[in-house]
Amino acid sequence: MAQLVCIDIDGTLMDTSNPEHFYIPQDNINTIQKALKKGIHVCISTGRMRNSAMKVAEQAGIQNEYLICYNGAMICHGNETIFESEINKEQLEKINKIIKENNIYAQFYIRDEYFVERKIDLTESYEKKIGIKAQEIGENVFHLNKVTKILSIAHSKDEKIKWMQLFTDIDGIVVTESQSTFIEITRMMQQKDMLSNTSSILNINLKNVMAIGDAMNDIPMLDVAGYPVVMGQAEDRVKEGRYIRNMLYETLINEYINKQTLINSCQQ
Repeated sequence: MAQLVCIDIDGTLMDTSNPEHFYIPQDNINTIQKALKKGIHVCISTGRMRNSAMKVAEQAGIQNEYLICYNGAMICHGNETIFESEINKEQLEKINKIIKENNIYAQFYIRDEYFVERKIDLTESYEKKIGIKAQEIGENVFHLNKVTKILSIAHSKDEKIKWMQLFTDIDGIVVTESQSTFIEITRMMQQKDMLSNTSSILNINLKNVMAIGDAMNDIPMLDVAGYPVVMGQAEDRVKEGRYIRNMLYETLINEYINKQTLINSCQQ
């Protein structure tokens, strides 16, 4: 029986198909609340920054549960930071060199803030999506310390693939992709590690953990969870060997958690 449910935000818990209107379907909120009443822990696991993830957690009524942010580079419980992993100075220098030489658009995250050299059209659409404004600081962006995550947003999938290859030779970092044109860079700490730590804190075996996601950056947590569930719209390489649901936002979480978790819970 699943005792802990870890849910990705974008394209999983939240409907982000319309850039003008992001929302959590009420069915998803209702099901999460049912799970909590049954004693089942519900944790958000996302590439998003903490304050953006907390806004979503508050909408779903799980603001007092654990949050795995930045693809595992940060774990929080309420307003308390339990763990944080940062890209070190040497790694930053190598990443910044690649960004400058290839004119790559990048956003640099430090806890609850993120910074850009200059704002472009991609910045504005991203700000609208997460509800938090970037800080435009010019060349100073390349002199930041203790960066938690770097997000590069390409204009196309081909450009994303080209850029990803440039970063993969840097030791001690994780380069992954989330949305179709997003490249996310963090220190060598992933969702699977934070999922393991969270389940350990709660004294829950990983075989009793359900992970629900839709993107490449969700694979680490899907790999270690006893119940790996993938959204139907995910790429085939994410779906391989996992439970697939063809329903989209309105029904996936409601149907799957109810059938696999809540019903099993009631039978105990």
